[in-house]
Amino acid sequence: MSIELNNKYGSIIISPEIIAEVAENATKQCYGIIGLTGKPAKSFAGLLKPAKGIGVADSPEGVTVDLYVIIQYGVNMVAVAENVMDSVKFQIESQLNLQVVDVNVHIEQVRISQ
Repeated sequence: MSIELNNKYGSIIISPEIIAEVAENATKQCYGIIGLTGKPAKSFAGLLKPAKGIGVADSPEGVTVDLYVIIQYGVNMVAVAENVMDSVKFQIESQLNLQVVDVNVHIEQVRISQ
């Protein structure tokens, strides 16, 4: 699954790996995020990057991103997840000019910092 954008000069093809990289970088920059899990808890249609805990699916409406994260103990987990959603959506839309339909954050682990 690659996403193809056409303009008067030709085509731009964006691989799902690039979408996942943008999502990963945006997620890791958010306060309260320790990292992404090694593998998603479930599978779905689309690209799965098990090593990174990121799933990307394309539909006619736009892109859906699933993130499987490790959150720091003691933070407001809902606020952190909402921040991740906003950041990932903004970065994908601004850097890749793609419509983001959903960003789903799956809190897989909570860790106490040492």
